[in-house]
Amino acid sequence: MILVSHDKPAITRMCSRAILLNKGTVVEAGPAHDVVNHYLHAGHIQPCAEWPDPAQAPGNEIVRLRAVRAQTESGLIMDRFDIRRSIDLDVEFDVIKPRQVFVPVFNIHSEEDVTVFIAHDRDPACFHGENSGKPSRGRDDDRERPHDDRGSVSSPCACAASLRVPGG
Repeated sequence: MILVSHDKPAITRMCSRAILLNKGTVVEAGPAHDVVNHYLHAGHIQPCAEWPDPAQAPGNEIVRLRAVRAQTESGLIMDRFDIRRSIDLDVEFDVIKPRQVFVPVFNIHSEEDVTVFIAHDRDPACFHGENSGKPSRGRDDDRERPHDDRGSVSSPCACAASLRVPGG
């Protein structure tokens, strides 16, 4: 039987052997766990992505990504983390069309594609622009108000070690 899939957990659960292809060329063949591990650590997962040219950045007429980073508390970009330490995630984006409501969301998945962490940026500065000069009311309804300014915005997320370590 042949299973063709991108579902890494299903491959390692259902298959004893696997073949990794890239544009029709065999990259690796062997035990399923080894092949999936090779795929996960062969540069497909990046700790940082940046788009210096706004025209090439993902997004739409309202907002465009500029950078996404996974880093240590001290700002060192890493692709592997000690689960006993905090992980800082940062998304930078350009607001192109003001007066729009949007909520940055972080969805973190394990190597097995299991959702391990979800966070929504509810910081009023994100919705109103850090330099907008408009005071935040500091309530949940701030998230329903549109972003007033054009320009670059950073949306940080700290994933505390105590959230990932049992008893931490």
